[in-house]
Amino acid sequence: MNRCYFLLLFLIPSIVFTQEKKSKNDTIAKSKSDLYIKDYTNQFNVKAEFSNDIQSFKIPFNIQSVEIEPNLGFRYGVVLSYKFASVRIGIRPKVSGKSKEEKGDPKSFRIKFNLLFDKWSHRFEYNRIKGYYISNQSIGEDIAANSNHIQFPDLTTNVFSGSSAYKFNDNYSVRSTISQTEIQLKSAGSFIPEISYWYYSFDGLDKYINKDGDEVTRSNYLKSSGVALALNLGYYYTFVYKKWYANAFIIPGIGMDFNNSTQYSDANSTNSKSQNLVLSGHGGVGIGYNSEKFFFGVSLSKRNTNEKANEDKIQFDSSKDSFFVFFGYRFRAPKQITKPIDGLEERIPILKND
Repeated sequence: MNRCYFLLLFLIPSIVFTQEKKSKNDTIAKSKSDLYIKDYTNQFNVKAEFSNDIQSFKIPFNIQSVEIEPNLGFRYGVVLSYKFASVRIGIRPKVSGKSKEEKGDPKSFRIKFNLLFDKWSHRFEYNRIKGYYISNQSIGEDIAANSNHIQFPDLTTNVFSGSSAYKFNDNYSVRSTISQTEIQLKSAGSFIPEISYWYYSFDGLDKYINKDGDEVTRSNYLKSSGVALALNLGYYYTFVYKKWYANAFIIPGIGMDFNNSTQYSDANSTNSKSQNLVLSGHGGVGIGYNSEKFFFGVSLSKRNTNEKANEDKIQFDSSKDSFFVFFGYRFRAPKQITKPIDGLEERIPILKND
């Protein structure tokens, strides 16, 4: 775990108080936030997104901890945004014949919702994947003559996650970086604390396919599920030059993982519960272009997680590097979109963007 994340955990509050004090003195900037943000929430946004953001895990295997991931390569998705709502629908990439033989053919489904308001933003995501392989090739068994990996074709993971975040600075636009339904006109930053949570389950580790392609039934394997809660203290900043922008963020966090596991050994099974402290750090940078109709960008991020758990437990991977590439277009929203959303705003006035 990089120490800088946890150093920032203590430095961010002082940054925030400095920012708030400056904002109070700068009454012009505070009273004219429309000079910082241009609103396009009444436009319909369609965005194509490409990334290598694929969840990986660590599992106990042959008295050691190994890394596993699905054979997805890259993930593709289409993001549709209008007013307060943003929906991402994942597209399953096709697996080639050779890659399928070496790493398996996973089945995946992913959908993501964002509800974005002036101060609050909420995220909900469901991710289901069936079929994993051991990604660190030299671990688990001796390397075979071919390039096959050990596969767990029946291993199924279900992860439901969500978060709620609050923006302190009215001059900073969250929508400009998440849904592109706003444009950041002038440089600004904000402290954004967040509560995140997730439920996860792992099942199907009782069989695997070895590097020779033979199916092996295991006498010792694990089944696990759990719920985790975390507090994240993020700081975000966007630098603007004409229609171009660059942004950066740092998010240290702390939480607890409440885990339920069942260890199967021959004909016996043992249930156990554990509560593990989780320390995390997430940071990233990005650059993009945001005009009246077109927008595109690329970003890089790194996530580190340090969970105080034994290696005989299933864990989320402790380190992850990701990139995102997107491009999109905004236009007048069709009636099929405006009618249900506008009707929902009429019934629930709190959803309206003031």
